Amino acid sequence: MKKYAKKVLCLVLAVLLVSSMAVPAAAETSTGTGKYGNNYGYSWSVYCADTYGTAQISANGSPVYVKAYAECTVYNADLRVTGISSSVLNVNEVPSYFVSAFARADNTFTYYGETWTGEVQKTMGKFWVDDELVVLGVFAFPG
Repeated sequence: MKKYAKKVLCLVLAVLLVSSMAVPAAAETSTGTGKYGNNYGYSWSVYCADTYGTAQISANGSPVYVKAYAECTVYNADLRVTGISSSVLNVNEVPSYFVSAFARADNTFTYYGETWTGEVQKTMGKFWVDDELVVLGVFAFPG
């Protein structure tokens, strides 16, 4: 019975070890919805992975356009420096019943005139419907 208990304990520990290693690699998403104008709806999401982040908005009704903005906070372990990625703004100006915009920022940043890469610590998204800023500064963090 002692051998069996050791095997079970080793198996449980192995499963815990593998699952604890897998969880930090997962990505996180923040999502939400809202209304604008004559009760038209929109939905947004901010996604964050280790090497990039995205911001996406979709709206239905009759908006003129939507905008999505993404920006990542990036950490370089060799330099021990945190930087901000290049900001990305995507505008969809095609009037239709359903519009969407998608912005993607990566894990590069400029430090003393040089471009560096690192691990994304968080992604920030901002969203507009027509000329109205409907969501300001939503964050997502890698899981």
